[in-house]
Amino acid sequence: MEKQMGYEERKSTSLVLQKIVEKLCPDQDPTDRFASRKCKLDELRDVLGDELYQTKLQQLNEEFLKALAL
Repeated sequence: MEKQMGYEERKSTSLVLQKIVEKLCPDQDPTDRFASRKCKLDELRDVLGDELYQTKLQQLNEEFLKALAL
C-alpha cells in the first residue's frame, strides 16, 4: 500500500508529520527539533522515495542553517 501512494500523497504526508513534530515540541531546542525531524525523515525514506527524500533532506538542511543564522 505504501508504494502505491502517489507523489502528492507522500508530500502531504511528510508535511503533516513535520507539523505534528512542531506542534508536539514547541519548547524544544531548535537543534533537537531538527534532529527529531531528520530521524522521522529517515524512517520515511522508503515511503517517500529517494527523490522526495533528498528534496526534503535539502529543505531541512536549509531550514536548519537559517535557524542557526538567527
